[in-house]
Amino acid sequence: MVIDFEEKCRSLGIDGNDYHEAVMLQGRMIYKRMQDGDNTVDSYLDDIKSLPPKPMVALIRYDGLYRQYPKVFDFDGPIPGVEAPYPYAGREDGE
Repeated sequence: MVIDFEEKCRSLGIDGNDYHEAVMLQGRMIYKRMQDGDNTVDSYLDDIKSLPPKPMVALIRYDGLYRQYPKVFDFDGPIPGVEAPYPYAGREDGE
């Protein structure tokens, strides 16, 4: 089954250009963090939260991060007051 990019964006209420911008910015952040030796999940989630609002929401919705990290993100962005270390499944020191 082929999923049409524009249709998926429309159904999620996001602009495809915002999603592309988020992916480009996130890629640069991941590269920089890897060069610095910091490749933790908390760093990854901090990078997402540091994106501009529209690209951040587009990435959260398109990639389903609100399902993958429900204690960190909801459908409309990061959950207020949740800071690193983030609660997520598989974390060794907690939930």
